[in-house]
Amino acid sequence: MAQLNHPYFIEPRRTPDCHLDLDGQWDYSGLDEAVDDPADIAWTWQTQVPNSIYWSLHESGVLPHPYHGCNSKQYHWVDEKVWYYRKIFPVNREQAGKQAFLCFDGIAYYARVWLNGQLLGEHEGMFGGPVVEVGRWLLPGQDNELIVEAKACNFGRKSSWDPWNRAGENREIVPWNLSRDNRTSNGDFIVIGLWRSVRIEFLAPCHISRPYLTTRSLSGDEAQLHLQLQIADGSIDELGVKQDYAGGMYGYTRAFDQGLTGAVKPDEHVVLQVKVLEKVSGHPVFSHEETIDLLDHAASGITPDFAELQFYQLPFSIRSPSLWYPNGLGEPFLYTIELSLIKDQKLCDRQQFDFGIRTLKLVPSAGQQYRVRWDTFQFVINDQPFFLKGMNWMPLDYLLKLPADRYRWALELARDAGIQLLRVWSGGGIPESDDFYQLCDQYGLMVWQDSFIANMETPNWPQDILQAQVCLNLYRTRNHPSLAVHCGGNEFNPYAFGNAASMFVIERNIADLDPARPFFRTTADRGSAHIYRDMEPTWYRHQYRQLPFLAESGIHSFPNYKSLRQLLSQEELAKPLADLFDAQFSLENPELRNHFTEYVPERVPRMLARASHISKIKGISLPDLIEATQIASYEFYQIMIQAMRTNYPVTCGIMPWVFKRAWTTVGIQLVDGLGDPIAPFYAVKNAYRPQIVVVGFDHMSVAPGEIIRLPVTLIDDGQNDYNGVTMSLMIMDPELRPVDRYEWPVQTGVSSQTSWLDVSMTIPEHYANRFFFVMALLQKDDTVLARSFYWPRCLACLADEPFRTQYRSQPNPNLSHDQGPWLKEQLQAVPQADLGVAVASATETEDRMHLTLLLENRADTPAFPVRIDIDEDKTLSYAEDNYFCLMPGETRRIEVTVDTTGYDSSSLTLTVTAWNSRPVICNIDRPGTRSKT
Repeated sequence: MAQLNHPYFIEPRRTPDCHLDLDGQWDYSGLDEAVDDPADIAWTWQTQVPNSIYWSLHESGVLPHPYHGCNSKQYHWVDEKVWYYRKIFPVNREQAGKQAFLCFDGIAYYARVWLNGQLLGEHEGMFGGPVVEVGRWLLPGQDNELIVEAKACNFGRKSSWDPWNRAGENREIVPWNLSRDNRTSNGDFIVIGLWRSVRIEFLAPCHISRPYLTTRSLSGDEAQLHLQLQIADGSIDELGVKQDYAGGMYGYTRAFDQGLTGAVKPDEHVVLQVKVLEKVSGHPVFSHEETIDLLDHAASGITPDFAELQFYQLPFSIRSPSLWYPNGLGEPFLYTIELSLIKDQKLCDRQQFDFGIRTLKLVPSAGQQYRVRWDTFQFVINDQPFFLKGMNWMPLDYLLKLPADRYRWALELARDAGIQLLRVWSGGGIPESDDFYQLCDQYGLMVWQDSFIANMETPNWPQDILQAQVCLNLYRTRNHPSLAVHCGGNEFNPYAFGNAASMFVIERNIADLDPARPFFRTTADRGSAHIYRDMEPTWYRHQYRQLPFLAESGIHSFPNYKSLRQLLSQEELAKPLADLFDAQFSLENPELRNHFTEYVPERVPRMLARASHISKIKGISLPDLIEATQIASYEFYQIMIQAMRTNYPVTCGIMPWVFKRAWTTVGIQLVDGLGDPIAPFYAVKNAYRPQIVVVGFDHMSVAPGEIIRLPVTLIDDGQNDYNGVTMSLMIMDPELRPVDRYEWPVQTGVSSQTSWLDVSMTIPEHYANRFFFVMALLQKDDTVLARSFYWPRCLACLADEPFRTQYRSQPNPNLSHDQGPWLKEQLQAVPQADLGVAVASATETEDRMHLTLLLENRADTPAFPVRIDIDEDKTLSYAEDNYFCLMPGETRRIEVTVDTTGYDSSSLTLTVTAWNSRPVICNIDRPGTRSKT
């Protein structure tokens, strides 16, 4: 049977005569065993492609929603079936005579393909392919039948399948978090099916393949670019070009020993046209036309088995270019590249793609090198060094339902949070979709793309399959300016015997096909770290002051209650919440337990210990526990990021874990599985602002009578004008009453990081077992430019000096507040704030509502934490700021965006709360009617 694995990507064309989209409605059915002739299959259901088989079964009414309650348990049999898909489609007569490339952009995992009864072959791998030339089997002017067989990666050995591949026995190249991982997901799913698009590209024998454009350098007002592409002329089967692992001992490497003449075909040539246009305006900035003689491969002297398509290269320059910059550093300016190939005065092929002119290099950080294998982590974009504000990225959906509008919502959140780079994590990640990369191009979000190895040994990985998967995705993504960094994978040893061959395949293909980009073998490695220690976040300031790069770190919290209540039964929501790590919890709360990630001793108790600082955990309700874990997480992310930014340029960047969960689960997250931002999202957003003021606490848990330092640092990415700007430090007692305020003018010529007044404070004895409060402000007149709010705790147990010395001698686990103090209870008892809310405007465009709120605190006590929520299910909301402190007499203008996809009611309910204020509820009618408060 023909093996259909090869690395040759065929780019989608844009005109109907060249491109046939086979997405949409397909028939499908599941059988107990594979069949050699699918002609007699009874087609049971219909589904929309792309889709995983799990969503198809739900949408066909076969099984209930996979994420509701414990419904996932009902899907356990799905990977034991062989799944068949069928598509009936016409082909125009005008497309006859062209090469027809049938392209599958993703089938999981093992596949066979039939076209009009002809078995085309079999394919392995879920990240691209097969690609088959099918012109001889198509029936122009008639209906054509395409049938696909798909089997899970664990098919036939389910009982022994180990998604972590600890013993290195698996040959399947699949992320462990998408393949029945019982430790860090619920373990009931394993991705199967046509999860990415299916298409046919109709191409003339003479066409362009695999163009590659790079920015070589920027000098003065000129950008030096380099274009490379391949030209097919019909004389070579481009999908049949042999790979470097073929040819015995050294056939591939010695293919030129018999000659290399450079002979061309007499009187055969093509004309290549290259145009560069500004994407938005269409204004042309470069045009080139060149006649190219076609090579005579037969007379070239090269060993015929190893002949390839004709290569073409064009160095050129653009005067006064507009550059592509990451989010927050400048505009991500885009150009459109248009390539046309003409033969005998007829247009043979045209390709278009977007491109950004930019240079990116990595140079050593300012710190010391600590081992021989040491990497460079100072990012320099367009000759501008900067502290990298990154974030780890999981798939949008665990079962890989990935519509473009969900990417748009999530990536808008990332952009508005100040994130500059997303690391596509290999443990559950995928080479992301074209929608993802196109939006990242537009939003200035750089991408760190992991390859396929994660937390495993891979001695049995087939190198030909791995190479095909790596190359297909390199060809597909390498022209995107957002693609910034390649990495071999996640938390594995690339130097170990079991991974050396796989590492060589990945590294060499990236070096050959995309040498313009930096490459890391893995993370953590060579000066980057993944830190998941149970400690106060201030330890990042002390323990990691020489760390060049923080590539992962974060703490667990719950998703929003609104999201959980859409997935758990009313019966379970109404139950008292059992102790989370008691045996009764799984018995009494099975649905909630089914929505946990890493339900293990080293994770859940840590989360509860931090939450115990916020509220009394024993007997707590689910909504209060959700809130407590999120507020604790807010504090952690704020201080961790501030500590690392304060340490620049020794520490050159941070990528916290993780932006969005792939389904609604208790785990480390900034955005929950349904797409709703949770409290730590706003901590990251504020810590990533271009201007921040930082109070550099040594410890957040202090002793009565202890003298503590409160050094204040201003960090500014943009060299702003500080004429008339003041900085202030306010200390508030446990009742939120101001007790000290320090204020000073900011000097002109402030550098990117400037330390200011270092205040000392003696903790009053009567603060024992209570929180007090510290706020740093940057202001111009009455306008607040930046603020940071903290709630350190004074603990009586730390008055014992030997205990305090021992506790602070190293990053020890967080102290549990079983007897208090509890932040929420304390703030509920202070004098009340008085929140006022006015809806200044409400507009709607497509699936978004945009609200402008005016929030006022009309009392003499600060309100904290001021929280803005949209109450209705099936809505998502994002506020300009959230979970903040609103000072007495202060008015803030807050923009709120509401995603109303799937929500068809005529009104919304907005609630604004604080622990020490009555809630304010606004009923907001959709635009055109009045709002009521």
